[in-house]
Formats: sequence, C-alpha cells, structure tokens
Amino acid sequence: ETSARDRFARYRALKSFRKSHWDPKENLPETYGAVYHFSSYKATQRDVMADVKETDAIARGRGCGLLGEAEAGEGGGSMQDSDDEEDEAIARSCAPSGSYVTLTLEGVSPEAYARLSPSSLVSAVSLLPHEGKVSVLHMGLSQTSGCHRDDEVPVRSKDPLTFRAGWRTWRGRPTFSQNNLNSDKHKFERYMPTDGAFFAGSAFGPVTFGPCPVLVFREGGDVGGEGTGRRAGRGRGSSSPTARCSAPTPTGSP
Repeated sequence: ETSARDRFARYRALKSFRKSHWDPKENLPETYGAVYHFSSYKATQRDVMADVKETDAIARGRGCGLLGEAEAGEGGGSMQDSDDEEDEAIARSCAPSGSYVTLTLEGVSPEAYARLSPSSLVSAVSLLPHEGKVSVLHMGLSQTSGCHRDDEVPVRSKDPLTFRAGWRTWRGRPTFSQNNLNSDKHKFERYMPTDGAFFAGSAFGPVTFGPCPVLVFREGGDVGGEGTGRRAGRGRGSSSPTARCSAPTPTGSP
C-alpha cells in the first residue's frame, strides 16, 4: 500500500479553479527556455501590422519601385531631394503590382533542385518580423461535419499530426485542452473532443500572426480538425483534473 501523501504528491489542490493562483511555467524542462516568448503577443502583433501598413502607405505615396526612373528622368527629382532616406529606401525596394520580377536563389543544392518538377508551382512568400522564430502556438479548433472521424481510433493528445496554417505546413504533437474564456487555467483533454465541440490545441511551430486559418491532418492525410490561430507564447497553462472521493469512514465509536 502507498500513503495518500506519496500517491498524490505531484497533484495540487485548487480551492477555486478560476481564482486560485497557479504558475504554468513551473516544473518545465530546461529546453523549454529556448522557445521564443512574447511579453505581450497582442501588442507585438499590433505593432508589426502597423509597420506593414505604414510601409505600404510610403510605397504607394512615393511610387513603388520607381525611384531609379524618377532620378533618371528628372535629373534629381523630389524623391532625390527628400531628406527622408528611410522612406526612399522603402520605395526603392518595393516592386509595383503586376510587374515581372526575377528572383535568384543562392545555396540551393543540385539534389534539391532536381526534386522540383518543371510543371510545379513555386511560391515566394515574405515573413513578417518574429515569424522566423519557433514558439508554442495556441489554436482554436473544432471537428465539424467535413472532418474525418474515427470513433474506433480517436486522436490522443501528443499524437503526431500535420498542421497547415496559411501557406505553412509542419508536423507537431499537440496537447488538447478546454477553451475557457474567463480563466487562465484550462482543463487538459486526453483525447481530441468530437461532435463539433470547440477546444484549444497547443503545439510547437513557427510563429504566424493571425487571423490565420488552420487545418489539422491525421496520419493518413484525412482532415481531423479545423480552426484559427489564436496566439503564440508559453503562458497558457493546462491542468489535468483529478477528483478524489471516498465513502465516509468512521473513525471511532459514537
């Protein structure tokens, strides 16, 4: 027999699941410190999107990609006389919409080039700041009627799945939890919820700013879930609920 003190040593009692304090970063492995963490994901996303809109406004206002033509045609036009060198550099680096651009890729091995089919379509996509980092991605998911369901083989937490977020594809082992809007603690789900229930999935992956649709594929290639990316960061805590109950036991004679 094992005493209750030893049996439940790794469990914690919460007087209130919503109000009790709980540090989600305790008892984490040392490698978890290498994951990028946002002090405020919403503020970072807001600043990045504001910079993108500002760059777009500068490019449209100054003539996107037309700096060389303005200098050659006017012999020192208004853009050359401008004191804002940063805006000029932005305008010079942009390409007008609808123009043909030649891209040269360096460091491509012959083996990788041989795998490309002559009829294949190659997409070139630029990354926003911080989107080249790896963090913990939190996604709001659900299983709708169009998703493949296999009641005999349910999807467990930490099973390998394939994620498609926008144009990015990666494999990960997500953990599922309930999506509680009014709490900073979320109950761990051992299996992926079914029947259209909304839940959260957390997995390591590349930072992707939203709004971004997400598709989840099972091992066989069937769609297992769909949703949207919520945020990235290490601050979301999920706990495994364990209820202990027993029948009343007399401790002495009445």
